[in-house]
Amino acid sequence: MTCQKLRTNPYGTVVDVFEERDGWSRLHGTKQEWSLSQWLMRIGEPDPPVEPPQGDGMYYGALYWQRDPRWKDKPLGTSGTIGSYGCVMTAETNALNQLGIVTNPVVNNAWRTANGGYHNGNLIVWEKVTEQHPSIIWEGKTWNPTDAQIKQKIADGCPLVMLVDHNEGTPALDEHWVNSIPSPVDDGAIWIHDPWDNVTIRLRDRYKKPIQQFSSYRRQNEARS
Repeated sequence: MTCQKLRTNPYGTVVDVFEERDGWSRLHGTKQEWSLSQWLMRIGEPDPPVEPPQGDGMYYGALYWQRDPRWKDKPLGTSGTIGSYGCVMTAETNALNQLGIVTNPVVNNAWRTANGGYHNGNLIVWEKVTEQHPSIIWEGKTWNPTDAQIKQKIADGCPLVMLVDHNEGTPALDEHWVNSIPSPVDDGAIWIHDPWDNVTIRLRDRYKKPIQQFSSYRRQNEARS
């Protein structure tokens, strides 16, 4: 009789599944380690892309945060972790979901890592998004935009990834990235999702300084504003 050793993983641990059979999933590439499939949640194979809904209703898509326990300790590119340095990649992921690309930080990071989507370890190569998703256009960077410019881009249906100062109490720029979302209320404010702490909030309730720059995205079949 062979005794099998049981092992538990903390809630939120990300594991690789190599085989599924009769309600069980084989993990970590070894035939000796299995888990009940009902205990796992699939995050590595998102559903096919969908078109965002038409009309005036707001559409967010999924909103993710970099320090989610499922992936915070996974390597970001070849340097650091998603939880520590993955704000821009996670914000981009959220922007893509707004445009109907169903994805998540694990999938986006894996593709970028394997396809030259980072330089110097974990610095994002912005234009690679169109190679990964041919229906998406990265419009480039807008430097020192006014709040009016930001609002107009959002109104045009272009989600933004914006550079902010994460610690406005010091003179030096503490570089951090957040993504815009359509306003959930008709208040004329700029609304953001902050991938650091998973908070959806008015931009100016959290960040008072002028925005350094933003990157904007649109679907290829949409007219350029």
